[in-house]
Amino acid sequence: MPENIEMIFAFKTYSEKIKLDNAKIYTDFHFSYEDTIEEFCQDVERLVEIIKKEKIDVIHVHPYYSFFAALFASQLTKVKIVYTYHGLGSFNFLKTPISQAIFNYAFEANSFVKVFSVTEAGIDCFKDLGCKNVLHLPNPIDINIFPKAKLQNNQKYALISRIDTDKIREIEKILLNLNKFNIKSVDIYGDGSELENLKVFINDNNLESKVSVKGYITNVYDTINGKYNGVIGLGRVVLESLAMGMPTILIGYNKINGFINKDLYDKIKKVNFVNIMFNDVNYKYPTEKDMNYMYKDIIKNYKTQTILEKYLLELEKSKSNFMHNISDLYKELVVLNKNNDLKKCYFHHEREVYKLVEKYIGKFTLRNETINIFVNANLVYETQDLFFIKMKEIKKGNKDND
Repeated sequence: MPENIEMIFAFKTYSEKIKLDNAKIYTDFHFSYEDTIEEFCQDVERLVEIIKKEKIDVIHVHPYYSFFAALFASQLTKVKIVYTYHGLGSFNFLKTPISQAIFNYAFEANSFVKVFSVTEAGIDCFKDLGCKNVLHLPNPIDINIFPKAKLQNNQKYALISRIDTDKIREIEKILLNLNKFNIKSVDIYGDGSELENLKVFINDNNLESKVSVKGYITNVYDTINGKYNGVIGLGRVVLESLAMGMPTILIGYNKINGFINKDLYDKIKKVNFVNIMFNDVNYKYPTEKDMNYMYKDIIKNYKTQTILEKYLLELEKSKSNFMHNISDLYKELVVLNKNNDLKKCYFHHEREVYKLVEKYIGKFTLRNETINIFVNANLVYETQDLFFIKMKEIKKGNKDND
């Protein structure tokens, strides 16, 4: 960022492993699907306090449940807000009529000054919500941090990934198929909830001589430079690896796509360098022509300065829409929070919250898709009411018979 721009971070939790030098960081927010009304209001009020204290000009919110507290804080302070779409999870994480309706209406009402989608596919998702302020803005890369690396022709690869439930299956698959890619050994860099299970898998499959688990790293370039024949990963790992001029094997979503060449690169760059839409497997090592093509494209289109200039320009020229009904909705939530019984109820589940959302959003939305959320939810609630009435009648009848 330019020197005149300061970033302030608000996290649910923060790992010291992630280095944010000289950053001002606020932590211990709730930002959860399981937020109580009380916890949700605490998050909103705290964000409002920070926005005023730090004189925030723009709120940039990322998925998932931080979305809702940030939306209300933006409306209450009249500070413009933007959202980043990272992938399908950024769009379909919503689980209840409350969260679905608020999410949909926020974009219909253009409460967000801009949606930055890291994939071209994400643009259509938000256009379907009636959002006009959506733009493809790829994840950038600092070429100074990831210059061209020295390649070692040793048939040894670095696998870089989170080691969690989302990634473990494809990691296991590639480890069982090393011979098909002419790989003699792999060093695995990363950490996560499945780390111990991965070590058991390596032992159970007699891979100890080929596979070494190295743990979490902070400096990818120095770790990779001059030591490996290639890299294995997806998403951000792919972008960094190709920027370093390293042959890269794409894995992800419980499958292997193999070596990235020109054709595969042109497909995956539209979806943030992941393989969710592609199933073909390429066992052929990329040519020098392939590597040069991909490197030049990254230098041209993904440099930090190129993306940053576009980002700041969009923020400067755009304006958010502040809707009184959204602010009024929050004021009613504050009233609910004063009720000792209701304040401990879950914000995204509680029927009294739903009634307020229907009142302040259901009567303002013009989109049939959002209207249908309320129609379907009301049918469910009416069915539940009839069920409970019937159960009471049955219990009363049993008592009378006794």
